[in-house]
Amino acid sequence: MKFWRILALILIISASNHVIAQEWNVELLDSEGDVGQRSSIDVDAEGGVHIGYYDSGNADLKYTFYDGNNWVIEVVDTFGKVGSDCSLAVDSKKNPHISYLDLGEEYLKYAYWNGSGWNIEVVDSEGDIGSITSIALDSMDRPHIVYREDIAKDLKYAYWNGSGWNIEVVDSEGDVGRYAKAIAIDSNDNIHISYFNPDNKDLLYAHKDGSGWNIEVVDSEGDVGIENSIAVDSDGDPHISYYDSGSKDLKYATKKENKWVLETVEATGNNGEYNSIAVDSDGDPHISYYDSGSKDLKYATKKENKWVITVLDTNGEVGLYPSIALDRGNNPYISYYDLSNTNLKYANLPGEIPPILTATTEEVTPELVETGNEAEDETETTSLTVTRTLMPVPTETEMEERAEDISRPSPTTTAATIVPVSKKTIPTITETPGEETPGFEFFLALAGIIFSGYLFKRGK
Repeated sequence: MKFWRILALILIISASNHVIAQEWNVELLDSEGDVGQRSSIDVDAEGGVHIGYYDSGNADLKYTFYDGNNWVIEVVDTFGKVGSDCSLAVDSKKNPHISYLDLGEEYLKYAYWNGSGWNIEVVDSEGDIGSITSIALDSMDRPHIVYREDIAKDLKYAYWNGSGWNIEVVDSEGDVGRYAKAIAIDSNDNIHISYFNPDNKDLLYAHKDGSGWNIEVVDSEGDVGIENSIAVDSDGDPHISYYDSGSKDLKYATKKENKWVLETVEATGNNGEYNSIAVDSDGDPHISYYDSGSKDLKYATKKENKWVITVLDTNGEVGLYPSIALDRGNNPYISYYDLSNTNLKYANLPGEIPPILTATTEEVTPELVETGNEAEDETETTSLTVTRTLMPVPTETEMEERAEDISRPSPTTTAATIVPVSKKTIPTITETPGEETPGFEFFLALAGIIFSGYLFKRGK
């Protein structure tokens, strides 16, 4: 396996023109034939990298993953002319799911790893299924796929309902969804789709609620959106990267407070013809894209309201059809196509991945508190289930931040004690620390004062 490291220069687009150096890993993953067009990448919870891609020489769907030591390459489907325009997502059990086209039969197909082998299904065979597919998984790991039907020129959507495939038409107004289209699902399982309308040359956005599909125009200035990608943040807000064919710029749109905000990421040269977006846990976008002028792979991210641009690979004509994903530490991973050598390549910026928080449960029997009751009646006890969450070890930076808070006084709190009470347990009074319970002497003195007042009144 050919492997090398490159030093990528990050060019901060600002008045000061700062230059920062970061070290990226760049690898050649597959060089057997013409492989890697329209690849799709995802990262599982443990940082495992999974990539689906097309072998155009053999017309097969292929898949590769890193097992901790080496890249393992598998052929998923070889039946006919399959694998074009694939999209991959990884579920909570680290199993890959891939949507793709059967160009021979003009079908939409779907493959997933069930833990021991690949299951392959035909999702839609009605009409002429063509163009790019995109897949996302909901909170139950069920697949949702967006694609196009070429005869009716409709944008379509299919999802697995637990027992079968439901298929819907998202948009049938004009010639829609012919080029790039993308799907994302938020934490509430709401569907978000970005796509292009070639009739009006507009970037469109569709989202589904209880009343059906809602369609919006994101950008209509010029010829925009022929290549696009979508992601959603933790608030459920959509973020879209897209190409402006008129100005040849990479652009970015996000929706905040029900309003679309549009930005130009890079306006020099010809950038963004192919692009892919991911959003990190802070809500910041990360975009991989192709520079058609220099024929390089680039990467942009937005930090503190500034776009930071990185040139990742300049070795030949590289960076076509990039796909980007982030791990739980917000570290980027990119798969892409090397047109000069017709190979699949991969780049990533190494970084720390936070440990996975796990929870353990154990059953404990609480010890009953003595109440002074001498009754011989049997008591009934109840077991409690206690869940303990294992917290990650704090980093050195977190320890320093916590040290700054030591001098700050904390509010005084009193811990509550839960006493298990059985059916025959007599409740007891527990004294509160710092307070005295009135005794017999107190009540005797009070009675004396009242009686003296009575005698004084009678004497008058």
